[in-house]
Amino acid sequence: MPNFCDVYTVFLVVLVTELLAFIFVLTPLGKTGYSWDYIQNNLLTDLAMTSLFMQWISLLSMVALCGVQRLLYNDVVIGIVSYITILLITYLVSEFMWWINNFFLGTESTFQYQLFLNRNLIISAIISAIILRYFYIQHQWKNKTKALTTARVQALQARIRPHFLFNSMNTIASLIRFEPDKAERVVEDFADLFRASLTDNQHTTLQAELRLCKQYVSIEALRFEKRLTVIWDMDKIPQDASLPLLSL
Repeated sequence: MPNFCDVYTVFLVVLVTELLAFIFVLTPLGKTGYSWDYIQNNLLTDLAMTSLFMQWISLLSMVALCGVQRLLYNDVVIGIVSYITILLITYLVSEFMWWINNFFLGTESTFQYQLFLNRNLIISAIISAIILRYFYIQHQWKNKTKALTTARVQALQARIRPHFLFNSMNTIASLIRFEPDKAERVVEDFADLFRASLTDNQHTTLQAELRLCKQYVSIEALRFEKRLTVIWDMDKIPQDASLPLLSL
C-alpha cells in the first residue's frame, strides 16, 4: 500500500473527495422539485456542508491510516484494516453530524436517522474500496517499475565488469615492470571503480559519477593512447543532480 502519511497522497485524497462532493450536490438537480430559486439560494450551502462532512471523513481517515500503516507491514492486512477504519470513521462522523443536526434543528426521526447512516456507510464502503484498490495497484506498479529499472542497471553493470576487468588487468601487468608508479595509480583507480560497482547504493550525484568516469577514462587511455579522445562539456549541468550509479 502507498504511504498514507505522504503529502501527495493526502492532497490526492482531498482533491478526489471535493470532486465527489460536487457530484453528490449536482446530481439531484436533474430531479423534479428543484427550482432555479432553490439552486440559487441553497446550492452553495449544500456544497459547503457536503464538502465539510466528506473532508472530515477523508482527513480523519488519512490520519488514522497513517498511524495504522506504521504498525502493520503486510499489504493485505493494511488494506483490510484501512477499509474497516474508514467505515468506522464514517460511522462516527455521521453520528456526530446527526447529533449536531438534532441539537440545532431538533430532527428526531428514527427513519431519517437510519436512512442517513446507512446511506453514508454504503457510499463510503463503495468509494473507499475503489480508492484503496487504486492506491494498491498504483503502489504495485511503482514497485515493479523501480525493480525493473534496478535490474536493468545491475544487468548493465554486470556486462561491463568482465570486459573491463580483463583489460585493466592486462594494462596493469604491462605497466608494473616499466612504470610502477603509473601502475599503482591505475590500481587505485581500478579499486575505486570496483568499490563503486559493489556498493548497495543505486544512485549517486553527478559530481561523484564524473569522478568515476575520469578514473575510468584514465585507465582506458593507457590502452587506447592517442586513439581515445574525450571532451568534457558539463558547464550547465548541476553537479548535485542524482542519477543511477555507473550509468555514465
